[in-house]
Amino acid sequence: MAADKPAAPRELAPRGRKFWRLTVEVHELEPEELELLREACRTLDNLDALGRAIRVDGSMVKGSEGQSRIHPAFAEMRGAQVVLGRLLKQLAFPEPEAEQSEASKRAQKAAQERWRMEAERKVGRHA
Repeated sequence: MAADKPAAPRELAPRGRKFWRLTVEVHELEPEELELLREACRTLDNLDALGRAIRVDGSMVKGSEGQSRIHPAFAEMRGAQVVLGRLLKQLAFPEPEAEQSEASKRAQKAAQERWRMEAERKVGRHA
């Protein structure tokens, strides 16, 4: 890996390391974004571990009184998927230009204009 690309954290499992590597190859991230990326990668690894537990134990397991119940890892997976979605949304990776819809391009332009106006307002206040 190039010296200017941050190395994947050591605690990551294969899927997390792969996502890290692919992400830092395409995006230049600030330190706080790297923290979000680390958490997203750890969440991907957790999802893999939960999936393995379900494959090993089966989708149904015995409950505390011997009854069949759905594997508790399913609920954990749903929670991890929500967390992953939120982390990726916080990272706000831009869409590749060719794949952006016209509505997405308009929304991006409007957001940039709002940020420009907000910055001008703040500068005017401090001048």
